[in-house]
Amino acid sequence: MVHSIKDIDMGKIDDDIKNNIGKCYLIYGEDSFRRKSYEERFKKKIADEASQMMNVSVFNDVKTTAGQVIEAAETFPFLNDRRLILVKDCGFFSEGKKNESDLLAEYIADVPETACILFSEEKADKRLKLYKAVSKTGICEEIRPFDEKALIDLIGKKLEKSEIKITRALCAYMVRNSG
Repeated sequence: MVHSIKDIDMGKIDDDIKNNIGKCYLIYGEDSFRRKSYEERFKKKIADEASQMMNVSVFNDVKTTAGQVIEAAETFPFLNDRRLILVKDCGFFSEGKKNESDLLAEYIADVPETACILFSEEKADKRLKLYKAVSKTGICEEIRPFDEKALIDLIGKKLEKSEIKITRALCAYMVRNSG
């Protein structure tokens, strides 16, 4: 079973996670497993396990307001350099919450150095001000499902790391006949 996506390069976001995390990100796409993996990587990079309770705010309700997100971003981290504000599937990147989305778009340029806002959505409307603000200030990355070749490569790498020898043909068979 695949537990992480560290072996799959997502480009700019991976570079930031490895080096220097910025103020704002949007990851979106139907692959909820991979989005969750990125969310966990951001949590681990920003706050160790002991301080996550105090330095990670998670919003995962469509009733979440822009004010709640902004308030969390303005809260100073506790015994840590940064706070992570994780905003999951709250709908800020859809027409239904345009007013709230516009408030966040105005705020994005003013996110303090002590905060990192990570939006994680299934869908994102690229026409909205918030999408444009995040792409200007931070990084927007669409996470597409793996194609067959990428899955075969990933399975092969994971099994190889576990010192299990398998042929590429058997990996392909597993991908084509699972799920």
